[in-house]
Amino acid sequence: MPTPTVSTLPAILPEGDLAQRVAQAAQDAAGAYAPATIQTYGYGIRRYVRWCDETGMPYGLPIPPRTLARFIDDMRGQLSPSSISAYLSAITRAHADLDLPTPTGAGVVSLALKRFRREWAGTAPKARCGRGQAKPMQRDTIDKALRGMGDSLHDLRDTAIIALAYDSLCRASELVAFDVADLEQDASDGSGVIVIRRSKTDQDGEGLHRYVSPDTMARLSAWISAARLDPDSPLFIPMSRKGLGERLSPRDVSRIYKARVGEAFSAHSTRVGGAVDQMGAGIATGQIAQSGGWKGEQMVSRYTKSLAVKQSGAAILAQKQGRA
Repeated sequence: MPTPTVSTLPAILPEGDLAQRVAQAAQDAAGAYAPATIQTYGYGIRRYVRWCDETGMPYGLPIPPRTLARFIDDMRGQLSPSSISAYLSAITRAHADLDLPTPTGAGVVSLALKRFRREWAGTAPKARCGRGQAKPMQRDTIDKALRGMGDSLHDLRDTAIIALAYDSLCRASELVAFDVADLEQDASDGSGVIVIRRSKTDQDGEGLHRYVSPDTMARLSAWISAARLDPDSPLFIPMSRKGLGERLSPRDVSRIYKARVGEAFSAHSTRVGGAVDQMGAGIATGQIAQSGGWKGEQMVSRYTKSLAVKQSGAAILAQKQGRA
């Protein structure tokens, strides 16, 4: 069965020749982008169209640079710099798909972006878009949650996914993409390796390998056995009164965390919590980056900055002087 084409453009399309060009552009782009990228592009275009509806601006293509600059200005306080950049990439992609001149390189757009970033830099982290960094889900919190679970199918699945997420520092999209065959156990010590076939940082699909501890392997084995999964089955599947489903979604991961560990946690919490715990154990930033698949150390530093302050020279000095 052929893979359905997914357009990065909004459902509201102009008539005539341009509509045909939109359909052709979507067909040409099929398979060229990761699903998550296409989803982000879709969000960007839909957000722009919604803004046009709210302001009465026409949403025809190409977008005039001054209209796009006004859109950026209106998004200040609503979006983060990374979100507005992703949305502008969507708009650029839409124009490129239709062989239209892109407005994103215009000077007036660049100035609007500078205003956006300066205002963002001057706001407190908790005030930005009403959101902050994901709450870390650290080991002591996880252990407490796991001790409260039993041996039902739901419990076995949820303990396995939480434990694997913490060990592997995988994103929710990576967790739900695993098949049973991606898991390999080392018989000598009971540990394992799980292979990420495709990731946000591995768009060519070369594969990434993550460590799985013996206790997590035991939880995974118990779940696989109880659910009677074969090697070609998705590793984590939904369950309902009608029986077992095909594959969890990233949103399901977040729901599991909130139900099992606490409402304050999100799908990214195990990734942040694992990085924080590794730094707290004295593991080098470069090794943390490697274990989580980060290309550099910048994101690790961002996730662990609160802990890093307590390990700073000032903190060590205060301890040596008996003031801490």
